[in-house]
Amino acid sequence: MAVFTAVSLDDLSQWIKQFPLGRALALQGISSGIDNSNFFLTTERGEFVLTIFENLGFEQLPFYVQLMRH
Repeated sequence: MAVFTAVSLDDLSQWIKQFPLGRALALQGISSGIDNSNFFLTTERGEFVLTIFENLGFEQLPFYVQLMRH
């Protein structure tokens, strides 16, 4: 199971206003994985994967941000 933190579409809709993604239309938990909460997110601007890092130290985050950019 890979959804350890529940996120509602209403809560997420407020949070993503700070990003140029448009309005959140759908959010679906991804059941595979072992460490993080993962979701398929559909917005007015497209489809995305939202990951909530559950057990990651702040100092480890830059590695994953750089990995995402490639």
